[in-house]
Amino acid sequence: AASAHTSSATADGSTVSGAATGVGVAVAVNDDDVTTDAWLDGGGQLTASTVSVKANNVDSNTDSFVASATSGAGNADEANVNVAGALAVNLVNGRRTAAVGLEPPAVATGASVNGNLVLAAASEGSDSTVAKADSGPGSTLGFGASIALSLMDESTEAKIVDDATVGSVGDLTLSAIANRTSSNEAKTGASGGLGFSPSVAVSLSNMSSRTTPGSGSELAIGGNYDASAAQTARLTTKADGEATDASTAAVGVSLALSLVDHRAESTTVRDLDVAGDAGLAATTISSTETSAAASAAGEDDSNSDPGGVDAQVQSQRTEAGGRSGANGG
Repeated sequence: AASAHTSSATADGSTVSGAATGVGVAVAVNDDDVTTDAWLDGGGQLTASTVSVKANNVDSNTDSFVASATSGAGNADEANVNVAGALAVNLVNGRRTAAVGLEPPAVATGASVNGNLVLAAASEGSDSTVAKADSGPGSTLGFGASIALSLMDESTEAKIVDDATVGSVGDLTLSAIANRTSSNEAKTGASGGLGFSPSVAVSLSNMSSRTTPGSGSELAIGGNYDASAAQTARLTTKADGEATDASTAAVGVSLALSLVDHRAESTTVRDLDVAGDAGLAATTISSTETSAAASAAGEDDSNSDPGGVDAQVQSQRTEAGGRSGANGG
């Protein structure tokens, strides 16, 4: 069984110029539950040099899941208050399984294979979640808020289901390989009399690669037994809140949070009677980068009093001294 899953949700919200209050809101939600299963069951007998049961991507096509929300509001010459909000949510629940036997509530029986048996599951994909909001400069208030939520749960398994049997098998090979790249970004900009720009990016990443012969009666293997699970997972979570050119106050707030559970497992529960060599291997490469940046800046110096506070103090001292002299002090 081979598949390639692609889905995206995009929202673009911006206010129409010319209003005293500008409001732009964008919401994008991408919700996917995708399954690719290949299985062998029914108690029949297969005779071949090698029987392969595979669940993988179609050719070189990778899975892709995207949620993108962008909003903007207003212009300083037209709006007193500008508000922009962006929410992007990416929910992905994916599974690829190559198995002997059916999952409960079905009754797993298994099969007899005169030859070698290969159970192989492979998954490769990416997901991107982006929320960007820029209020633009409101003369009284510029408020921009962005929230990016990425929730990814993916399993890749090659297995014999509990209580299923495989008779007459020669070499038995189980392989589960997964590669995933995930990015999650929330970016906010705001300016005005009061500029306020909160930005929140939260990522939950659960990813597992697993091989197992299941539980049940002893499994006799006439040749070699080789079980390997491997995964490479890369996750980037960024939040950036920037408030600039605010004449009254500028506040930038950012929160970036990554919750990660990445694992590869090769296990055995039932007894194995292996005539040849037996090997189990599991490899995980997990990379997580989480960053939050917040900045705030007041009005440009060119719009301030050229003399600054020191010049004002000196001017007041000079005026006070002049008055004192005039009064004979």
